[in-house]
Amino acid sequence: MINYILMRRSQFGRLVVVQGVKHAQDLIWRERYAYWRTVPRTEVWLAADVGAPLWPGHVGRVTELFDRIDITPDMAVLLCGPEIMMITAIRQLLARGVAPESIELSMERNMQCGHGGLRALPDRPAFRLPRRPGVRVPGDRGLAGPQGILRAPP
Repeated sequence: MINYILMRRSQFGRLVVVQGVKHAQDLIWRERYAYWRTVPRTEVWLAADVGAPLWPGHVGRVTELFDRIDITPDMAVLLCGPEIMMITAIRQLLARGVAPESIELSMERNMQCGHGGLRALPDRPAFRLPRRPGVRVPGDRGLAGPQGILRAPP
C-alpha cells in the first residue's frame, strides 16, 4: 500500500507510516524508512517495546506514538498486527474523530515479519470496521471481530 501511494504521490494527501516492533533490532526496511522520510508530505514514526543503543525511535508501545502524531478525522487508516494493538489503536483513532468506515483491518496471521517483509495475500482476511457484523462503534465498551478475536474485555 505504501509503495502504491508513493508511486501516485500527487493523488494522495499526507502519508503517515507508523511501525512498531518488539525489540529495536527487529526493525526491517531501515533503508525504506530513511527514503520514505525524504518524500514530501510523508512522516515515519517508529517504536520499539525494548530499545537499543542509538535507537532513534520511541521506546514503548507503538500506540503511544498517537499522542505525538497529528491524527485528523479525515484520515484513512490501515492497521495490521497483533489484535490487542489493533484494539488499542482503534479506540484511540475513534476517540480522535477518525470515522469507523475509514479504519481498515488486516487479520492476516502469517505476516512473515521476521523474514524480510510482509506478504500481501489475496485471500487475507481484511475488513473495514463498520462493515463487519458485530462491530461496535464509539461509546461501546469493546470491539468485536471475526470469531470474537477483537472482543475487548468489559
